[in-house]
Amino acid sequence: MNLILGLRTAQAAEFTDSGVIFESMDDANVISTSVGDRVIVYLMPTTAATEASIRVTFPTGFTVNATAGNWTTSTSNLPTNINGAAVNAVPGLGATAGNVSGQNVAFPSSNLTVGTLYAFAITGGLTMPDVSANTEYTNGQVATRDATVTNIDVSEWATQIFNGTAGDDIAVSATVDANFEYTLDTTAVALGTLSDASVTS
Repeated sequence: MNLILGLRTAQAAEFTDSGVIFESMDDANVISTSVGDRVIVYLMPTTAATEASIRVTFPTGFTVNATAGNWTTSTSNLPTNINGAAVNAVPGLGATAGNVSGQNVAFPSSNLTVGTLYAFAITGGLTMPDVSANTEYTNGQVATRDATVTNIDVSEWATQIFNGTAGDDIAVSATVDANFEYTLDTTAVALGTLSDASVTS
């Protein structure tokens, strides 16, 4: 008799909430320290573990600088809340990335609390894709990792990159009918004695 055992690889849990916010969605934009040109990474851990780093994976098409020191970060001027949760700065975040491998960039972090929303801004190291038409990019990823570089929580993200400089513009159009009606409930208003020393309405 042959006994066949199937081993199932342990899978990391998904974040309660996570994502990547591009303050500018224009193509070929170079990420910088200026508010409006940064990338905000946010995450709410699900798993109770000891985090040591946060890895962000960018889809193919994003230009990822291969030098970790060129990936600068900040916790200043973050949103006060995201999706209804108060934002906390990622503890233990270094001034630069700790490691870059292909499209993966790892940033140092201290231990995170389950159910708390954390965020940080990427202020250098990334250039947006140069596209000839509005293009969706998928298979981005955010992951927390422990000291052995084992994933703890992992979630994917996607974004849209717009051709030209229209990515940061919102166009609103509306039509008001030329014919409209309104009704006055009275044709007389008793104002009493008027004086130039006071306002009567």
